[in-house]
Amino acid sequence: MREKFLANQKYLPIAARYEFYKGISVVEAHRNFCEALGDDAMCFNDFEFWWFRFSKGNFDLDTQPPRTAEFSDIPDNITDKIIRKMDYAARCLFRKTSKKYRKAVDSIPFVIEKLKFESMRFSSRLEINGLKMQFCGMKREQRFYGNSNRLVFNSRKYLKWAVNELIFIFGLKNVTVKKLSVYVGNGVFNENLKLLKTMDSKFHVETFEMGFDWESPGKCNALINVEDEVMKVLPYLEPRVLENLEFNIYNEGLNLETYSIAKTWQWKYAKQLKIDGRANVKTESLTHFKKLSFMNDNSLLF
Repeated sequence: MREKFLANQKYLPIAARYEFYKGISVVEAHRNFCEALGDDAMCFNDFEFWWFRFSKGNFDLDTQPPRTAEFSDIPDNITDKIIRKMDYAARCLFRKTSKKYRKAVDSIPFVIEKLKFESMRFSSRLEINGLKMQFCGMKREQRFYGNSNRLVFNSRKYLKWAVNELIFIFGLKNVTVKKLSVYVGNGVFNENLKLLKTMDSKFHVETFEMGFDWESPGKCNALINVEDEVMKVLPYLEPRVLENLEFNIYNEGLNLETYSIAKTWQWKYAKQLKIDGRANVKTESLTHFKKLSFMNDNSLLF
């Protein structure tokens, strides 16, 4: 009898079911099973699988194990609750698993409290709700002191990688950013932001802050058109969502003209304006603002 059971694996579940009918514990049943057919006949995990299958009223002896439950079997309302608990990184990874979950992630609103993009002399930095990413082409730039919540990407194509990540964030559906801060440390963007023109919709940002400095010694910063750099980002923000504009000109040699900026819908729909540093602004373009704040050297043109 033993040889007959061992010769055909299909008979082993029959023996397991026989032990189950005895009404003893799974451990004792497996012990009896091994005494009858040998220790190598069926491991405890496999025996336990059949045992609990029988305990659920399923006495089908099909040797093919039933399909185990997968994440995709979870009801949609439970999946939605899981997605709402995810941070930015988790949502990005999860939406890549399938088209179904990409649609689910994109359908659930997500708020980024702080999104910061820094264009430095030798690197690009991106910060999303405390998650820091640095893109650089020089290893000596890979430093984030006192903060382990960061990712470092080192490549000759680091400028392209940084822009692609920014474009990816801008392209996410149902995402609102409380504050977008852009810092240009070298006077002008090193990154090519022309890809922003390919976006299907404008990015939802409530407060847009942009700061300028000049880190390249020996060069003439008077040649830098700060307004041109602002216009590389501002037109791609949703006007009816954008409420606050902040411009910080940290270097005294830089000056912000607002002639083109003031013509944008983003400027016209904004409610608050703050400028710290040298800037030229026409007073007629300020009448719609509910709150104005000017600091340092500003020229109001009548």
